[in-house]
Amino acid sequence: MFALFPLAICAVCFPSALVGDVRIPPWLVLYVLATILAVAAGAVTLGGLVALAFLLGLAWEAHQASGPARLVLILLFAALAIALSIQAVPGVGKVTSPLSSLNVGKFSAGLLLFALLVPRASNAADVRRNWKPTLAIGAAGTVVTVSVAAGLGYLHLEPKLLPGTAVALVSNLLFTCIAEESFVRGLLQEEMHRAAERTQRRGLHATAVAVSAVVFGAAHAAGGLHLVLLATLGGITNALAYAKARKVEASVVTHFMLNAAHFLLFAHQAVAR
Repeated sequence: MFALFPLAICAVCFPSALVGDVRIPPWLVLYVLATILAVAAGAVTLGGLVALAFLLGLAWEAHQASGPARLVLILLFAALAIALSIQAVPGVGKVTSPLSSLNVGKFSAGLLLFALLVPRASNAADVRRNWKPTLAIGAAGTVVTVSVAAGLGYLHLEPKLLPGTAVALVSNLLFTCIAEESFVRGLLQEEMHRAAERTQRRGLHATAVAVSAVVFGAAHAAGGLHLVLLATLGGITNALAYAKARKVEASVVTHFMLNAAHFLLFAHQAVAR
């Protein structure tokens, strides 16, 4: 059951299958199957299943809508997605494996955003155009952020390769980076870029970068002031990468670069909060 969730994320990259006159995306098949198994395992109740189905319906309608109707649907989707992500919706819990656990609500929100609502690379030309600047922005941002973290005494250098490292990194990429970047960059920041284009106010592009970085930092407030500052710095990196490419994969890559460097090369030190 657990493996079906990451497979659903990966399947977003594959084209829909034509069944009769209907095109069915493979990620949807895998997601529905995984969710049914989660219900059977007790991780999702029937009430929780209704909430997840409503979330899917909102995302599907928003994907096809335009203008004010799309904005209303996205706002409703965002409200329910946040509630599910923080486990404020009864009946939607976690599924576990021997190596990891998964918040079904947060995963569902991230998957639906990634699959239906955010700009993604659609061909090889997108990848060729964006991979160099994305890696350059990610490398520079990672160096700056970990340097500030070390200077604050938040991290110290401690290279390591622990058992389960590969699983931890893949889980972080598929379940954390994609979900968070799809929401903060692909949804929030993208809507602000579009507003800048509609109004022809170029300064709003810089505002979009700043606002998404601050929102990302604020989302880490539970970790204390140091983490908010560092997450905001990392958020600036991700926001710049997204602004350059306007494809969510760019900010996912830069986000993962920082997380992987943190996990593989550094350890936390106790700091005053």
